[in-house]
Amino acid sequence: TMKSLPLFGFIFISALTTFSSAKAQQQGNPDSLFSQGVGFMNDAGDWSAKGNTLRANEYYQKAIDKFSVAIQINDKLQGLTAAMAHCYFETKQYKASVYWYQEALAQDSSLAKALAELGLSYIYLGDADTAVHYIRMAVLHDGNEMFVKGLSAKLVEIAEGIQGKANILSKKDLEPGNDLYRIAMKVLIEAFELDPYRNEVAKNISDLGFRLNDYDIASKYLQYSVR
Repeated sequence: TMKSLPLFGFIFISALTTFSSAKAQQQGNPDSLFSQGVGFMNDAGDWSAKGNTLRANEYYQKAIDKFSVAIQINDKLQGLTAAMAHCYFETKQYKASVYWYQEALAQDSSLAKALAELGLSYIYLGDADTAVHYIRMAVLHDGNEMFVKGLSAKLVEIAEGIQGKANILSKKDLEPGNDLYRIAMKVLIEAFELDPYRNEVAKNISDLGFRLNDYDIASKYLQYSVR
């Protein structure tokens, strides 16, 4: 299976250049704590890229600890709540990532990467409809082809994981399995909307449509799959 990497390399360089090195040395200074947290977060990303999830999670937790203290001092610091949310997202604590991304977006509703990972968090929580809303908002704020195709690929990866769980569950209990298949199909449809030239995704959607007796979707995406 494809190794899951952080979808978006969150870099807060602009925020980190707003304070002097002398000020950063002050104990308990929120800028300093933020800087240290970002360092830990970037280290975590490096460990994740190497496939060492355990070590990555240790560094994400170190980052969370620094961000938590900084937030108590100054919760309006640019990029802070989004960074906190990203760490929770990468450690699969999706209720926490939803909370902190909503906090971040309350400060700046145009953060495309925050909107995207908020949407992905909702998928993992089983709420595909809310997820699609935020995914579309993300693309409205950043229509860059690389961003959009990367987001589409991540959606496909997540949907395939949900399908794997559905395959196992449906052998024991058909309806809960079908509920997961429906979530996977909604996610795949959105992925295809973002990158509509992936015939294999259309074929997967069509197959799910037939499985779920949704013949309108099945026939529609079957046509897309053989273009």
